[in-house]
Amino acid sequence: MIEVAGKSTTAVIRRLHIRTELYSTHTTIGTWDLIVEIRADSPTDFDRALGEVRTIDGLPNSETSILLSFV
Repeated sequence: MIEVAGKSTTAVIRRLHIRTELYSTHTTIGTWDLIVEIRADSPTDFDRALGEVRTIDGLPNSETSILLSFV
């Protein structure tokens, strides 16, 4: 889940879509502005992708949740 600063949502989404691990992006209403699903082949790949996402300008805050199972 990602908070976007100011009016930079479009620019942030463009930068996110460069990531090959990005599976889906959703705009939201509430505390978070975007929910991004990342899929990676290993915990190391996931950690790298997450680290790169967090360096995007205009993202003052984020929260990560790991999805364990589909019910």
